[in-house]
Amino acid sequence: PIINSFCHYKVKRISHGGMLIESVNVFQIEDRLPMQMKLSENKAIAFWGRIARYRAIQDTDPSRYEIGIEFSDMSTTDSAILKEFIVSLENKKIQS
Repeated sequence: PIINSFCHYKVKRISHGGMLIESVNVFQIEDRLPMQMKLSENKAIAFWGRIARYRAIQDTDPSRYEIGIEFSDMSTTDSAILKEFIVSLENKKIQS
């Protein structure tokens, strides 16, 4: 079965290898999901995400979860776009 749903997630951390998101959705460790992430109005990347870590956030209603996702099967072009995006975030952090 293929799940085709559009969900918004809060990205808490992001690196070249993966990201930590917050979600109300339930996943299983080792699940692999096709994902797309919009980085700006005109830039998006596509990849497969492997659920590497999953834990409930205490005292949340509705229940929320922190999910560690490892990036895989990302094209060279999308990898370069992600790298550029991360550098821009680091530069904004330095300027703050």
